[in-house]
Amino acid sequence: MTTGPSSSDLLLDHMTLYVSDISKSRTFYDAILGVLNYKVVASFMDDTYVCYGPSSGAKLTGFAIASAPEKTAGAVHLAFNCPSSDAVAKVYSAGVQNGGKDNGKPGLRESYSPNYYCAFVCDPDGNNVEALCRL
Repeated sequence: MTTGPSSSDLLLDHMTLYVSDISKSRTFYDAILGVLNYKVVASFMDDTYVCYGPSSGAKLTGFAIASAPEKTAGAVHLAFNCPSSDAVAKVYSAGVQNGGKDNGKPGLRESYSPNYYCAFVCDPDGNNVEALCRL
């Protein structure tokens, strides 16, 4: 029986995105990740370090935000897999409605690949957040 890769087989174990305003960033990431059935599964240091994971379980999956205004640069690109083009549109809408800025409306990006469907929203710190699926 195959159980998938172990954590030691994955290239990336975890990622923390430093943010300038944890409250604004939580509003943004809670909304867009909620569309993908992810929620806050742990928080530390008086809620200034927040970890997200699947709603169906409490395991950490490697994405967190942390308050560190002195470290933010707004130069990160994050791409979240979505199960459908409808989910891409919902992530985009949730981002724009919760403090993000449009950086590319949902649509097919044939210059990337014939079946590449995505949208882009900048988070409150200017990081480019992509929601994508392959049709």
